[in-house]
Amino acid sequence: MELSTFRYDVGEDSYISRKGEYFVEDTLGRGTYGTVYQTTGKRVIKVIRGVKLEDFKQEALVQMKTYEAVPNSCPKIYDVGTLKEARGVTEYIIVMEQFEDTANKILAQNPAMIPDFLRQVARILQKLEPFEFNHRDFKSDNVMYK
Repeated sequence: MELSTFRYDVGEDSYISRKGEYFVEDTLGRGTYGTVYQTTGKRVIKVIRGVKLEDFKQEALVQMKTYEAVPNSCPKIYDVGTLKEARGVTEYIIVMEQFEDTANKILAQNPAMIPDFLRQVARILQKLEPFEFNHRDFKSDNVMYK
């Protein structure tokens, strides 16, 4: 997998790579390992920090392979790369389609899937219950379904 080199433009509040410039419109969420931003053009930027490069590549690769195998089964990735911060910390960047757009495409093609979709989410939660799973930000953007 070829990684782009990103730079951040503070004045424009944008991330720039060879594939494009993504202007941040809003912060969608923050977690232990990063932040997710809404950008113009219906793209989402996931900025990940504090993880190993191999783990980051694995996450991106799984999502890319899943999308290749079954288009629209997960958000499409448009760009993947690294950003060197002034402090010398490397952040990893994934630019992808909003999950909401992916789900809407699937459900628009087959509205009868909505009950099955909800059952899958319920099964996920049920399987996690014995592990005392507590995710304070459980939403469609954080769920992968089959």
